[in-house]
Amino acid sequence: MMISRPFCRKLTLAVAGLALGFQLPQTKLSGQSLIHELEIAPVDRERFSVPVTVDIQLPMGGMRRQRDRWMARVFCAEGNDRPAQVVVTEGDDGRWTGALHWVEPRIPAGEAVRLEAFLQPGPRRTISGAPRFQFTEGEGYRDMRHGDRGVMRFVTIWDPENHEDTHKPYQHLFSVDGSSLLTKGPGGRFPHHKGVFLGWNRTMVDGNRWDFWHARAEYQVHREFLEEDEVTGPEVARATAVTEWVTPEGKAVVRDTRRVTAWRVSERENIFDYDILIESLAGEIELGGDAHHAGFQIRAAGEVTERSGETIYLMPETAEAKGNDLHANLNWKALSMPRGERTHLLVHMDHPENPRPTVYSGRDYGRFGAFFVTRLDEDKPLRLRYRIVVQDEGEEGLEMNPGIWASRQADFAEGVKVSVRSRMPY
Repeated sequence: MMISRPFCRKLTLAVAGLALGFQLPQTKLSGQSLIHELEIAPVDRERFSVPVTVDIQLPMGGMRRQRDRWMARVFCAEGNDRPAQVVVTEGDDGRWTGALHWVEPRIPAGEAVRLEAFLQPGPRRTISGAPRFQFTEGEGYRDMRHGDRGVMRFVTIWDPENHEDTHKPYQHLFSVDGSSLLTKGPGGRFPHHKGVFLGWNRTMVDGNRWDFWHARAEYQVHREFLEEDEVTGPEVARATAVTEWVTPEGKAVVRDTRRVTAWRVSERENIFDYDILIESLAGEIELGGDAHHAGFQIRAAGEVTERSGETIYLMPETAEAKGNDLHANLNWKALSMPRGERTHLLVHMDHPENPRPTVYSGRDYGRFGAFFVTRLDEDKPLRLRYRIVVQDEGEEGLEMNPGIWASRQADFAEGVKVSVRSRMPY
């Protein structure tokens, strides 16, 4: 079973126009409606639920005013539409650029996929009917929501009087229906495990060893969200948080910037793309340790500890067991976990540009992730990329076919090539 949007239902152009919220014109509309012809290059294997981003041309006039107000749909040759979102950003040179985001439900092997994207600017009220991503503030946390559903919670609180519970920021993952948190917070078994988290237990700085995994005396502290990098809309959201790693003496030795892009794939699946920049603030630094106590990892909800017999790990066929719940020669790992009366799937994907070799660990109580050893210098920051997929169980169960996840990891690693031919105005 594959979760995806329907592929190319037969629709007339007139019906497609109504789906956009406006009628596609027979003559140009004052230079405001835009059309882009897109072609996804052939791929070597059939792919499903593929997040696609492509740069597009937009008119320069009124760009700032219209930054969040573009309506967009993507149509295949038969007329079926995919919801899409335009993100407009300002570069360092002051120029504004546009990027079109959508999830392509299926790309057949060996065939080019031809699409058309229709865009039109309009006031926010004309597109407010569909659920949108938004951010809401809480005490010590910030929620990413899609309509009235929780998607991700950024836990940012730091309280030196409550070190154990607040010694590092992390992200909670909600079930796709927003009804429950799938990740662990403070307390419980191994209280230093919290949500989606990052750290190395042997961080060597100037001959000193600091433990930013257990963080018994050290800590990581949230400094700020980068508002200029924030994105909201119906299909995609993005948040970027800056964190410093601080020694017991109060010296910040490392800074990481975690950009998270969330994709709404379906009613049963969310995707989270992490793009992390780790910078040294104190000369040469070694990020070391072992695969059970370092790296980029996920800790499932505390309930899983009492129901560990119901957890199932999936891995690619290439995975090599190394003993002690460690595996090498793999680039993804998935956990099927219970939560209440339902089962959910968490998939952790590694990008090939991350340092090598990578070892995955995974305990039956629901802590798993990727580990490597590397060095930092002040003029050589480290970039890391990961993808996390969340699925809710439905009538057809979860996607438990390792071959599907191997293919979807390849989507993340390779992306797709899209050519664009723009015609403005329509």
